[in-house]
Amino acid sequence: MDVERQPGRFYQRLLFEETAESLRHGEGTLVIAPQSIQRAKERIRQITRRNRGVSFERVIGELNSFTTGWVTYFRHARAKGILSELDGWLRRKLRCVRLKQRKRAASIATFLQRLGVPKNQSWTTAACGKGWWRMAQTPAASQAMSNRWFQECGLANLLDRYLKLQH
Repeated sequence: MDVERQPGRFYQRLLFEETAESLRHGEGTLVIAPQSIQRAKERIRQITRRNRGVSFERVIGELNSFTTGWVTYFRHARAKGILSELDGWLRRKLRCVRLKQRKRAASIATFLQRLGVPKNQSWTTAACGKGWWRMAQTPAASQAMSNRWFQECGLANLLDRYLKLQH
């Protein structure tokens, strides 16, 4: 079937691709298209590359600029669950970046201890020998770099922004 002969389908595809929102069948509610989530994750990966050589504060500033605009664009979509998952993924990505910036085991252990992690647990995490992504998921890293810590660093919470735009 030729797309030009079916203007309705062409218009639907164009609308889907340009606005990146799709209608869920049967319910009539707007949701964020999976392609849009993948593009957002790719952009976040570009901003949080571990070898960029920029300060953590600058990374957070760039992320806030991108994510607040992205959430504002999708404010009419039903997206609580998606934004909650994306928020957790983003925080893990930032933990990964921060640990990579500390580089060495002694520096990581000192950093974790300053943030309230017990000495033995911080050294276990710092010297684990696993990759940065896996190290970012450890209980010590999650305890040290908690949601409150990210809020103090100035990171915008996606779900909070979305809920503020709903009212």
